[in-house]
Amino acid sequence: MQDNLVFSAVWKGKPMTAQEVVNVMREFLIGLERISPWEVPFDVSGNSKKQAHMPIAEDLSDFEDVVLKAMDDKEVRFFSETEPKTMRIRHDSKSVFGMRAMFSDYPLKKVKKSIVTVNMGMGSSDGSCNSGVNIRVPFYTPYVEENGIWAMSKELEQPEAVFDYLIEFFDPYFCSVYSSAFTSEVTEWGVDINSPIGWRSYVRSPKVIEALAGDSRVSDYCKGALIQIGDTPLVFKDNQARNKSLSSAIEVRDKLRAAGATDWME
Repeated sequence: MQDNLVFSAVWKGKPMTAQEVVNVMREFLIGLERISPWEVPFDVSGNSKKQAHMPIAEDLSDFEDVVLKAMDDKEVRFFSETEPKTMRIRHDSKSVFGMRAMFSDYPLKKVKKSIVTVNMGMGSSDGSCNSGVNIRVPFYTPYVEENGIWAMSKELEQPEAVFDYLIEFFDPYFCSVYSSAFTSEVTEWGVDINSPIGWRSYVRSPKVIEALAGDSRVSDYCKGALIQIGDTPLVFKDNQARNKSLSSAIEVRDKLRAAGATDWME
């Protein structure tokens, strides 16, 4: 399985129109470009083959139109006050499931296995679905691999900047920077819910904070607590550091399980 460096944030959803969702996505991506290697041109994909890798103009002049097309989904019922009889997406449309789109730097890379993706979903009309964003970065060892700049810590502080930006922009319930391969060895599907323990993990859940009180790996951070199991994301790549960090993450996981605090959204 290909490993990815993942920047993830989840927050309680609120009702949003399609236009409001598009506006948030645009604002987030513009800000992401300022503090990370993310840059134009990029594309957007929806759920069908026809919606795959639809190009967006470098000046973002067609961003709204293209992203609305990407978010349109024939399997989803959209509700519009101005056009109540239509099921297709409109600027004022809402949906119980919210709206989702995945952006990628495929126009720059041209190789799918190495593209960086930014997957965002939000806007559930009844708040039943959480909102979230995942930035997935394959091949990320600094100086060696194509996307290594995303993991550079001492030189450019990229991972810290993206982590802090996610917290500042979305005010999430939790935010984590982790390796997909590393996390698969720590968490168990159906047991550890919404709890990706990573190099850095921010959490606001009172249950989690109480369960980890006094733990040296935990400190106050923003509106919650910061769990840190290493100095840089290289803890996922270097064998010695990885083994130490894996043991540390499992200790944190076991504390959370013992306290019944495995869902970071509670």
